[in-house]
Parts: sequence; C-alpha cells; structure tokens
Amino acid sequence: YDLFDLWPNHLFLLPNFGQENINICSKLADNILVLPENIRIIDILEYCNRFMTKPGYSSFCEALANSVGIHVFNRINFVESEALIMGLKNYGNYRILQENDFYEGRWELNQPLIASKNISIDSDGALHAAQEIIRFIESL
Repeated sequence: YDLFDLWPNHLFLLPNFGQENINICSKLADNILVLPENIRIIDILEYCNRFMTKPGYSSFCEALANSVGIHVFNRINFVESEALIMGLKNYGNYRILQENDFYEGRWELNQPLIASKNISIDSDGALHAAQEIIRFIESL
C-alpha cells in the first residue's frame, strides 16, 4: 500500500472483500477507507470527485451518471477497451493512464481532468427504460 502514501491528501475508498480485507487492515495506509460489506462503491460514488478504474461498461455508466471524473487505466488485451475509452472521451471528464502508471503510483490525481468533447449525455436511461416497459405492459 505504499502507492497510496504517494497521495496523502486524497482519501481512497475500497470495496470490502470480506476476510481478505480483514487480513490486511493493519497494513492499510492512513488515507484508505475500506467500505463496510453492505456498502458498494456505486452506493457512494455520487460523493466522490474521481473514480479510478479499468475500462468497464458498468463502471463508466455509474461514474458518468453521477458526473464523477474517471481516471482510467488502459486494459491490454481487452477488446472493448478502445470503444469504451472513445466513449469516455466523448462524454466524460477523464484522465487516461497506462497500466504501468497504475502499478507505479503515477495516477495524476494532482492534474485537472480532461473535459469531454461533448457537453453532456442523458443519464436517466433507467427512467426511460422503465417508462417504455410500463407503456408496453399497458398496451397488452
């Protein structure tokens, strides 16, 4: 956890992986908070400034829906990575880092996020989907 010590002015929230976390809690840096088992990252994402992750559809969706900036690490040999990062550049505020940057602690948290190419994207897709389902059921 020495890499977290490189960023003492940031608080890092980590998901709870049960017994695995219990075994390492005494080794955690002062700026790491392991969430209780019943709280998921997506439950608190709206309170975060930035989200550090690898390219992933659901991670990007949650961060974009909550207007949270994304620090993303390029995933080598992940087919969807290029398309996801292209979408992120179009609709999210971000920093794109290489995989070795992650392992060496070069997370650029002290740098401003790069603004998206587009102004915004609708983040209420779940509401639209629910309305369409209701319309369909009512039409039966």
